[in-house]
Amino acid sequence: MRLDAVGDPDAPIYCELEMYEFGDCPEYEAVSYCWGGEDNDNQQRFPVFVGRYWDVLLQTKNCVDMLRHLRPRRGFRRVWADAICINQKDDIERGKQVACMSTIFRGCSRVVGFLGSDIIQSVPEGKHPLRLNRDELFTLYGNSLDQFRQLLQRRYFSRV
Repeated sequence: MRLDAVGDPDAPIYCELEMYEFGDCPEYEAVSYCWGGEDNDNQQRFPVFVGRYWDVLLQTKNCVDMLRHLRPRRGFRRVWADAICINQKDDIERGKQVACMSTIFRGCSRVVGFLGSDIIQSVPEGKHPLRLNRDELFTLYGNSLDQFRQLLQRRYFSRV
């Protein structure tokens, strides 16, 4: 999906879907996250607007939060997120795409792990958010063994 920048961070989530062959595609990022987030709310009731006719695709709160945080401040960002990039209503397509997920994740320029909006630090106006690799994240949120254990207790780390 292509996420375009918007001036208002509270603006509705809008994306364009682009289709490419595995061997011939532009750079993209893949997102790893829990559909239901920490509260396991899997109800798809939050709108994501798709395409030039602004079709509505209902998503979980955690998915919409993730897209809101990934939306760029300028330009656009190509992101692969399973809930949107796989037609979840088509069992045959979903089965084929799930079988290709290792290829999708190996082919991306970066994997973004979204652990939830509740642990994201707010960013002052005019500043840019921190982008942390795995080791930096564990240092930031794991200054003590108890904090590190608490981070690892998140639902994200218990997924299959």
